[in-house]
Amino acid sequence: MTDPRPAPTEPAPAAHDAAAKPSAWSRLAENPLPSILAAVIVVLLGYNLTVTNDRISDTNDRISRLEDRMDARFAAQEAKIAALDAKIDALDDKVDAKFGELDAKIDDLNLKLTALIVALETSGAIDGIVEIQVTATQPADYVPTP
Repeated sequence: MTDPRPAPTEPAPAAHDAAAKPSAWSRLAENPLPSILAAVIVVLLGYNLTVTNDRISDTNDRISRLEDRMDARFAAQEAKIAALDAKIDALDDKVDAKFGELDAKIDDLNLKLTALIVALETSGAIDGIVEIQVTATQPADYVPTP
């Protein structure tokens, strides 16, 4: 049992779609405003990116110059600090030498005083001086106890 009706003929899909949708060029010819606006937006975005990149480059250049100036100033300060450090070291050495001289003089005086004390003790002059000082500091009515 075959179907006596003939099969309907279907149009080719490409031909059907082509007839339903106009081509991009035909749409552009009918309404150029969206294309012009899209081109303007693309140009403005490109310009904005270019300007932004130039600004970033300028900012990086300014930062580099600032870093160079700061490095130069830090180098100058380090040189000043090194000079002051050298002066302080020289003064420290000078003070140490002066203390060394004074220690030598004190040692020499100590030796002389020791020799003088030994000489006085051997001569007996210290005992006489102590007796004179004891009697001079006592009151007149003082009676020594035996």
